[in-house]
Amino acid sequence: MNFNFINSVKCVQLGTCSIEKIPNVCTVAAKFIYNDKIIIIDNYFNKTYDNVQSNKIVSLLVTKDYDSYQYICNSEYYISGDYFDVAKKWIKDNNKNYPIKGVLVLSVMKIYNSSPSDNAGKLTS
Repeated sequence: MNFNFINSVKCVQLGTCSIEKIPNVCTVAAKFIYNDKIIIIDNYFNKTYDNVQSNKIVSLLVTKDYDSYQYICNSEYYISGDYFDVAKKWIKDNNKNYPIKGVLVLSVMKIYNSSPSDNAGKLTS
């Protein structure tokens, strides 16, 4: 899978849903690709953290100009281990001054076109 589009944007929008079916969207800047996984660093999650504990399916919206894609992903949350260590190194190597409470590791299941065009809503992968 080609992750260049995700890497080309500064921020992405992460959508989650609570067990009560209340949606939540947050903006994420601390993100990178590692071993075909999208790594989202938890700097400030509150509702997002609660939501992924009860509902592991998330949506990632990535937009650059008029190009936009929605990634439907399975997620796993870690507070230690390989993914956490790699995220700490990424923070240091990229001179980011973000706290790191944990990491959300995303495995892409489907990708939909979300661009404002006739292709909107169509499955791309």
